[in-house]
Amino acid sequence: MEMPRIKPGKDRQLLGFASVVVSSFCFLIQDYEYAFVSSESTRVVYRSELVETAIYHARGSYLLGVDFTLLAEQIKLQLAEMVQYLKIRDPQCNPYSPSTPNGVQIGVSRLSVCVQQHCQPLLRGVQGQYYQIAELRRRDMEKYSRNDSTKRSDGQPDS
Repeated sequence: MEMPRIKPGKDRQLLGFASVVVSSFCFLIQDYEYAFVSSESTRVVYRSELVETAIYHARGSYLLGVDFTLLAEQIKLQLAEMVQYLKIRDPQCNPYSPSTPNGVQIGVSRLSVCVQQHCQPLLRGVQGQYYQIAELRRRDMEKYSRNDSTKRSDGQPDS
């Protein structure tokens, strides 16, 4: 029997997201010399000398995710972008939107495994990895922009 889903708002604390993240992402402190920065019911932040890593549970969509920010360059990447642009095919990295405490436990655990197995360069602040993904994102946006402007010039309506 599935537990009742938690609605957005104050009740999000009942999902236990922050405490699950703290226990599942302790490797950031132990293996990568990160420090715990802050915790809210939908976001937990860690920081090293080079990188800020924020694990979140999106407020509207409930999507679990991770943001990596290379502090010196202020390049911010999302785990989903890394998975997409580096063509990572690992079920642990598939998008997941839990809305029950058990779902949060499972999802954060999967997210932790994905980050540990595929994000070492981002966690260590390897600039080349950030630049590579940022460049792929820029090209993708440029391509999308060109396709969108081509549709408009062909008489397609703006959406």
